[in-house]
Amino acid sequence: MSEGYSRRLSENCYRSLYQECGCKEEIHSATLEPFAAEFAGCSPVLDLGCGSGMFLRILLARNITCVGVDASEECVKACGRASLPVVKADALEYLRGAAVSSYGGIFCSHLIEHLTPPHALELFTEAYRVLRAGGKLVVLTPNFRHLTVAVEGFWLDLTHVRPYPALILNTLATMAGFQEKKCLTYRTKNGLIPYLGNVVRWLLTGGLHAPAGGLGIVCVK
Repeated sequence: MSEGYSRRLSENCYRSLYQECGCKEEIHSATLEPFAAEFAGCSPVLDLGCGSGMFLRILLARNITCVGVDASEECVKACGRASLPVVKADALEYLRGAAVSSYGGIFCSHLIEHLTPPHALELFTEAYRVLRAGGKLVVLTPNFRHLTVAVEGFWLDLTHVRPYPALILNTLATMAGFQEKKCLTYRTKNGLIPYLGNVVRWLLTGGLHAPAGGLGIVCVK
């Protein structure tokens, strides 16, 4: 699969998935907002796979210096129209070219599931190299213990390579050198009724179904 075709496929899948799920900007913003607190005092922050720049807006509203990186021409143009700081580049290539200890924080939302295991490990190892002491890496990905995600949601994006459960995220972080880390789950802030539905499924499956569809890891260098 050519790089250009893969990128166009990813963009079309992303757009279609958002339309299918009815995901609105305010829901996306409310979901990401809590993660901005992790980067207090961590300027500058690098947002890998920044998309249309939602998290960049959240960081800038908190006076946190940041820059986004995305390989999508469409996303880069959207950020440019909003006067957001963005660079058009492949995320891993950008990391490889970044100087040692040049960032205080790195945010990576729903990118790792598009990577093969060797590239996922490189994401963590390069992030560790690029972060200064005390810097934070936050990686978000779909939670495969959520039944809707595992049965259908994850596979609606044809560019997804594989899921990365908490155990694997923790192992990758350890292999990269991170000693202080914590895994967490989070849910899309789309109202009380969907959340209650997930809780009911959690109860009915005896805990097999996770009520939150998002998984993350926070690592400190």
